[in-house]
Amino acid sequence: MSESGTFLGRPVRSLQTMLRVISRAIPEIPPVIPDGVYGQSTMRAVTALQRYADLPVTGVVDQATWDKIVSMYDGVCEDRMPPRCLAPALSPGQCIVPGEENLHMYLVEAMFKALGRVYENVPEVVINGVNDPQCVCAIKWLQAMSGLPETGEVDRRTWRCLAGLYRLSCGNGGIDHC
Repeated sequence: MSESGTFLGRPVRSLQTMLRVISRAIPEIPPVIPDGVYGQSTMRAVTALQRYADLPVTGVVDQATWDKIVSMYDGVCEDRMPPRCLAPALSPGQCIVPGEENLHMYLVEAMFKALGRVYENVPEVVINGVNDPQCVCAIKWLQAMSGLPETGEVDRRTWRCLAGLYRLSCGNGGIDHC
């Protein structure tokens, strides 16, 4: 395998890891233990994958085989792995003040909308991307409930409290969960 085909600087271990993940989805590919050694079990998995993918069965990871393994791995990960977490965060020192328009406010407002389905006393907000008076009221409600200074501003502490309350209250987002 050429240096251009390396993955995280450990090409054999990376190859074995991808083959192992692929083998969970495609039983024709035998599982491999990622030990970093291109031994018999790795060669068996490579030849099985080449056969499965209609590639020349050589047991050698050429560029076409590598590209196919990466493609199959990406497809398996897409289908089987949990989705990546959305982790928007305010920059250090950033604060969304009352009246400010900010794209993060859409998320803030959406979380308050969802929390309003769980808790009766969450102030109503409009989703418009602006820290408007309704949103300031909801932010102050959250800040009071969290023991934070009631500023109506979205700072990092307020953001963490809101995200934490949302995660605890709404879990996977299912209506029956709330």
